[in-house]
Amino acid sequence: MNLNDEVFDTKESYECKSSYIICSIPRSGSSLLSYGLTETKIAGIPHEYFNIMNKDILMPRWNLTTIEEYIAVLLKKRVTANGWFSLKIHYHQYYENFLHHAPDKIFPNLKYIYITRRDNIRQSISYLKSIQSGKWTSLDQEYLKPAFDYKRIKGYQSQMDSEEKGWETYFKQKEIEPLRIIYEDFVLSYSDTILKVLNFLGIEIPETLQIAAPKIQKQADDLTENWYQLFLTHEAPEKTLRQANLALEKDNFLEAENLFSLLCQYDTSNPEYQYYLGITQFNQEKYDPALNSFFTGLKQGLLNSDICNYLGKCLERIGEKDTAELFFKQAKELLN
Repeated sequence: MNLNDEVFDTKESYECKSSYIICSIPRSGSSLLSYGLTETKIAGIPHEYFNIMNKDILMPRWNLTTIEEYIAVLLKKRVTANGWFSLKIHYHQYYENFLHHAPDKIFPNLKYIYITRRDNIRQSISYLKSIQSGKWTSLDQEYLKPAFDYKRIKGYQSQMDSEEKGWETYFKQKEIEPLRIIYEDFVLSYSDTILKVLNFLGIEIPETLQIAAPKIQKQADDLTENWYQLFLTHEAPEKTLRQANLALEKDNFLEAENLFSLLCQYDTSNPEYQYYLGITQFNQEKYDPALNSFFTGLKQGLLNSDICNYLGKCLERIGEKDTAELFFKQAKELLN
């Protein structure tokens, strides 16, 4: 659903009688909420109109040059038949566009909806993935493969905190009590949340209204979970190492493999992590991955009888007996 599309420009000019703003933070589920409300056809078209990329599409199409002109046209072309106008806006967009233009002086009978997310680590990971890949919703195409970047995720965490504080300060100063929506609850009760918003706004709900399943889907995947765990490892590597060693002691080899894999991603030059990763893989009969881990540790400078012995065992298991004997021999020499 592309809300910039001309299909969302109303053919008739309806009088705007009421309005609401979805106050949001990046990757908080605001697009899911906007699309859901748009599809009811009775709650305006709450698009991110003050995103610079959207302005660069809509303003030239309507031959506009100023924000004042832009707002005036929005209040004509993006109002539903029952007189509702709506928009969604992140705090930094509000700051850039409305710091000197009071929204309640522009938009009639204005109400506020505020959507946030409890888990700002996953929120920040989602933001990084979207920025890198160009895929902002499940309907978009991925242009580039995203790459983990601890410092950027940490920076986005600070940005999310700052935007939340900005909105809370705004609500307090203006004595506004918005309808608060939490993303994690929203995705579990999608239809009920859409109806809750409509009731909060006081919109008359037709008996025939049906809330369809959302067209955009949750984007969190295995990569998101890996990045989440890797972020936690960067935050407290010693904790991950303790967990990995404990799992290894209890012969929980799969858990230990996952944890040592995180440690190897966290510190790509630590041969000890590679060595213990190899042990977890060997004990699961994953001989090829184990060989790779042991050889990586060897290249990184870990040369002792234990790693040579494990290399010999792996090679023996995959039928490379001659090469295995060379490592067994080297293991014995290193003991002397």
